[in-house]
Amino acid sequence: MKICRQLGISYKRFLGWMPSRGDEVEWDETERNWMRALAEYERSLCPMCGLPRTICQDPKGELTLHAETSVCWATAHMQQAMKRWTDANGRDNPAANALVAHLT
Repeated sequence: MKICRQLGISYKRFLGWMPSRGDEVEWDETERNWMRALAEYERSLCPMCGLPRTICQDPKGELTLHAETSVCWATAHMQQAMKRWTDANGRDNPAANALVAHLT
């Protein structure tokens, strides 16, 4: 549904609907209700963390929520390699997206 709103098309058009005789209305009541429900759901989310406000902004939630603190070492090493390249060459690495982690 979100992609449909971003594209500015109805869900049924996204699924391949084309106007035909007797079915010319793209945004029928069902389509409009889906978009209203999506907008209402998105308004219920916290703009900072993306969780429902009823969870993340509840004072009791402080005792039940925790943040994941894992580290992706492959990403960390690739970022270090990109920084070394940038520092050595004085500009951004044009091949930075081509860096791939390998096991040694």
